[in-house]
Amino acid sequence: MKLWRSIFHSDKYRPAYWEGYKKSLRQCCASHLPLEQVRFVVYDTETTGLDPSSDSVLSIGAIGVKGGAIHVQDSFECVVHQAQVSRESISVHGLTPGRVLAGIPEKEAIHTFINYIKGSVLVAHHAAFDRAVINNTIKKHYHAKLLNKILDTATLAIRLEKFGHPPESVRREEYTLDALCKRYNIRAHDRHTAPGDSFITAQLFQKLLRLAHKRGIKTLGDLLG
Repeated sequence: MKLWRSIFHSDKYRPAYWEGYKKSLRQCCASHLPLEQVRFVVYDTETTGLDPSSDSVLSIGAIGVKGGAIHVQDSFECVVHQAQVSRESISVHGLTPGRVLAGIPEKEAIHTFINYIKGSVLVAHHAAFDRAVINNTIKKHYHAKLLNKILDTATLAIRLEKFGHPPESVRREEYTLDALCKRYNIRAHDRHTAPGDSFITAQLFQKLLRLAHKRGIKTLGDLLG
């Protein structure tokens, strides 16, 4: 166990670009920063199943948000090579075995994704799942995990809409991505694909940022709570 901890916490087992990734986060994400100056990256993953501890990543989609605007030119998308994909999961994400077999290797996908998310705060809907998927993939190759600060749009929506209300007033079914899209008039186009869900979540995040501004939330520290 002691040896494992030593490997997990030692940078000498990391790839060469890891130090640049760490440095970018030290420079970008101070709590006092006005929200307009922060680069957010909204991301989503599709996987071989629903258990992030055993299932593998099939695709990653992400898009940048800065200054309250979605920057389509600042986007990321990749399909990840896996040897097998189940019929059940194909019915959800639509990634056929042929597309998955033609995907890039996991290690390359993580390398390009880490380079893309340098200097950013990550955003996802029900973020724990996507964070676990990415962390397990990084851990498999580099004995490391994501270092970015991560914001969950479901949690943020509850905080902004239910401020001052007792926790028992929160109905979780009202904070699914589909329910929030309906409430905030967002067209749920291309659902259950990583690029589609990241773009939809970015639109939701954009609207939540406007609501946060009305609530007097002006800095990254305030937004992260």
